[in-house]
Amino acid sequence: MKPSRTNRFIMIAVAFVMMLCLSSCKANQSDAPEIKADSANTQKPDTADVDIPKPKQADENLAQENTILNPDDHQAPSVNAQADSPLPAYQYPQNAPIHKAVSDYLTHDIAKNFAPSDVCIPSISIVGTDTSNPDDTLVWGDFWVFNYKLENDTLLTESGGSHPGLMHLKKSDDNYIVTKMDIVADGSDNLKSAKEIFGDKYEDFHKINANQDEREKVRLQFISDYVKFNKLAITKIKDSGWEPVDLP
Repeated sequence: MKPSRTNRFIMIAVAFVMMLCLSSCKANQSDAPEIKADSANTQKPDTADVDIPKPKQADENLAQENTILNPDDHQAPSVNAQADSPLPAYQYPQNAPIHKAVSDYLTHDIAKNFAPSDVCIPSISIVGTDTSNPDDTLVWGDFWVFNYKLENDTLLTESGGSHPGLMHLKKSDDNYIVTKMDIVADGSDNLKSAKEIFGDKYEDFHKINANQDEREKVRLQFISDYVKFNKLAITKIKDSGWEPVDLP
């Protein structure tokens, strides 16, 4: 039985569609690798350009070492000493724990009120002490700090000031640490404040504080002790506007 004209037309159409599909599939297979390669190339620059910094272990270790440092370490340089100072930081030269604690407090804490220089040397005149309470040892005194710059064999006075008052100390093993200080007020409240802080020791304080010649002797002796203790070739000091003075 011969197929009808309609059936022959349908068979030809189906064959034609199958030929088109086969041709299209072959074309897609040949293009696929090229498309895949293009996709990879567009992604590569994105990942290559990302720069994620890694933490530096050395910096972390340095920070940890800095936090371990003891802020009460008496060997540490005074806060008002320049980093490139030609002079060693001041340390009280004798084995006297109370005097050492007082001098450390002056050169580390009170010195923050002044611009840094080569060295800060205190001048201390203790008016009285009360050691009956090791957790609150009391030290009254006429306290000064002076910042000096080295020029040849002479210390030039750069800045300084008076900070009379009462220091509160706490005993720690064989040493003392200053916990706070009551400083005599400036200006119109000076006399009232001094009498309140020194109490029955006010007259003794006034005799020391008002005697400029004696105060100068104390200052020069502190400088001389510092020079000898550190074996320095310093022979004089000079205040601004004054002639140099030989050290004792």
